[in-house]
Amino acid sequence: MGRAHSEERWPALKYFFFIFLLAQSVLASGTYAQNCRVIGDDYLKFEIEIQKIDFVLKITAFEDEDCQVPYLIYNQYFEIDQIQNENLNLKTKKVTYTAFSEEVASALRMINYCGFSEWQVRSETEVTGKNCDGFIQLAHGQIFYQLLKLENKVLKFGLTDENRDGRSFQNRPVQFDDAEYLLR
Repeated sequence: MGRAHSEERWPALKYFFFIFLLAQSVLASGTYAQNCRVIGDDYLKFEIEIQKIDFVLKITAFEDEDCQVPYLIYNQYFEIDQIQNENLNLKTKKVTYTAFSEEVASALRMINYCGFSEWQVRSETEVTGKNCDGFIQLAHGQIFYQLLKLENKVLKFGLTDENRDGRSFQNRPVQFDDAEYLLR
């Protein structure tokens, strides 16, 4: 019985080890970031944190154009599921928001953002799978289909839009975004 149980686990362990080695050979662990940029009325900074097979997308919204005073952080936590050529599949672990002022936390409470009324300052609130102002967050275990290119310590990802949002295999982006993430 013990031997059969070990043999059943072995393919899963081999697969995990293979993904770990592949991720290590393709992606250098560390933080990749973009400079502060304006999107609409928001000053945003995008960062990717990669540690072994863990992958975190962090988007920080700032009050100022120099990106010094954050007011909200949005995180998507993933596990690298598969890397093949330029295709990257990420398995969702969780999605969170963190308010950085009482004013922002109060506004989120007032509108019951993502269905929550208990927003607190500097407290990460998990919104995985929730409807946040008409946008359904990724669900736990959901695969996010992306493109990835790493050249000279610069990461580029697929350009997402409403038709190519990466939420299904068929909706994987087909071209790369011009935005670059530099290894810090």
